[in-house]
Amino acid sequence: MNMKHKTLYVVGGLAAVAALMATSVPAQAAATPKTGVGTVKCSKFTGTLTFSPALKNGGTAAEKISISSKATGCTGTLDGASIASATTTGSLAAPTNDCQALLGTNHFTLATTTKWTVKSPKPALKPTNSKFTTESGNAGNGGTVPISFDAKGKDSSGSFVKDLANAHAVIQETVTQLATACGSTGVKTLHIKSGFISLHH
Repeated sequence: MNMKHKTLYVVGGLAAVAALMATSVPAQAAATPKTGVGTVKCSKFTGTLTFSPALKNGGTAAEKISISSKATGCTGTLDGASIASATTTGSLAAPTNDCQALLGTNHFTLATTTKWTVKSPKPALKPTNSKFTTESGNAGNGGTVPISFDAKGKDSSGSFVKDLANAHAVIQETVTQLATACGSTGVKTLHIKSGFISLHH
């Protein structure tokens, strides 16, 4: 046997051993997220509301409102006690892009998905899918208090299913800024500066 063939046999043998070792050690499967139960409230709430098309005074076009937010300062019961933070995305369809449609009480369907970050070493939780069916807008009482929005609904699937869902968002923009934008270029984005989300029985 010449050196070339001997080298080939050695390399082939090492490859076979490596393949045998790889098949004999099973890969560790990632833990399946559990369906969380209990209650949770996150008291530090920030994010954005985006409007497509932009809101305007007297707008008549069909409107899509989207939310993207993050919540921290979370406390709760059972699995809710393990939550460190949450991110929520969702959207609703409104019949018009009229700025006045933000005010008062509406019954649109705001569908959201909330993903949970848990405190180590607690098990991961499945996301929560919620449907908010009552929304109300506060115009800021003539500018003496911030603009705010509230939404109420229920968790439809995932963690904390069947819990009641509440959200409160305080807006960074002032009544004056909103009124000016509504009468000119329109409102494309509002920023949530504070608020809370709460899932409870």
